[in-house]
Amino acid sequence: MPRLYRTVKLEYNAVAKNPAFFQQDHPGHEYIKNLDFLVLNSLGKRERTHAAAAIKHALQLMPTTKLKRLTTPYIVPLDDDFLRTISSQQRNLQELSLGPIVGDATAAELRPSNWLTKINGLELTTYICNEENLEFYSQIIRQVTRLDYLYIRTTIIIDEIDGPVPEWVIRKIEETNDLVFRKLFSQSSEPGAAYTQIEVHNLLVQDVLLGQADSILFQGIRFELLRYLTIYYCRRADLFLRPLAEYFRKVGHASLRGLRLSNEDTLSWITAIVDLLKSFSGLEFLLIREHCPDPDFNLNSLRTHASSFQHLYIGRGKDDERRRKAQWRGSSEDWLRLLYLHKFKIRQLAIALPMIEVSRMNVGRCSPFLKSLDMLCKLPELEYLRILNWPIPARMGDELNDRYRADLKNFAAVVVR
Repeated sequence: MPRLYRTVKLEYNAVAKNPAFFQQDHPGHEYIKNLDFLVLNSLGKRERTHAAAAIKHALQLMPTTKLKRLTTPYIVPLDDDFLRTISSQQRNLQELSLGPIVGDATAAELRPSNWLTKINGLELTTYICNEENLEFYSQIIRQVTRLDYLYIRTTIIIDEIDGPVPEWVIRKIEETNDLVFRKLFSQSSEPGAAYTQIEVHNLLVQDVLLGQADSILFQGIRFELLRYLTIYYCRRADLFLRPLAEYFRKVGHASLRGLRLSNEDTLSWITAIVDLLKSFSGLEFLLIREHCPDPDFNLNSLRTHASSFQHLYIGRGKDDERRRKAQWRGSSEDWLRLLYLHKFKIRQLAIALPMIEVSRMNVGRCSPFLKSLDMLCKLPELEYLRILNWPIPARMGDELNDRYRADLKNFAAVVVR
């Protein structure tokens, strides 16, 4: 049983809920490699204090240099004692995601460059947006040459604003975004220190004003070696994708294999995606959420990836209610015909089909839906299918009545047939 402790996830009140784990002689401690602390966004000041104490207590019980990954909640401040504990006892950390650091990270013995020398995965969470915290992470980035992943989330959470967000808050968010990238990828202030671009395999940016960050990112990261790129809810992301396409054309190659995009549905955003997809070849995975562009969007841009492309996710976002009510823009039949005619070796597919009421399955009024199902059957290498929407009942709110259950049974029979 102790060997099952390789990855341990603890809640903020873990000391009270799991007292046995916090005993000094617990047999599972020596097997722990990954320690993750979970917490809700709504914790008050007292609960955050308890969470910080639980984190510190757990770390003091861990055998020296055993941990490989440490994750603490982004809303729980960490003080000097926390930094001293991990700097003295956990020098083999490889993956790190911390909350705001309120300790003096500039003190010589606490500087991460002195003890975080093996980091290959770094996640910067919401509440790191001040110069002291950014200096801590900047020291880590300046000393590494390669990261398996770098996740940057810079949302400023606004808990007490009811109604429209004031202009001064928007300006503050923009200033924070600019500060994050200038600080993270700044040149070392030490005399004679050289700064080189780092190799990042998996880059995620979320809630970032990318229009301000593009030039700094290109100075800090070797994008021709990037394998996976995720952009979630970043304003003016088109101002980053276009220079990225130009960069790929200039260097003559790209290692990008996976692309995940979820953003505002604007013409400039869609055209920037098209330009990027045309600038390189070899893409294997594409995810587009929130809004589904018309099939003409990918007719030319995806052809260069036909021999490598295997996984496609085209949906309307993560919220089922919004997805169900959204209007279909572009035919799934056209998307599927494109995959078939250009011989995409698609193995995994997630797609929203044309909306239909299940009660209409008997009256021949569902040809777009059935045509899409027919095209699915023509993808010979398809192994995994996820339909992102579900046929709706004739009257919303009657989902549990006998009529709807009968309609669903009939729908399932038609699909299987």
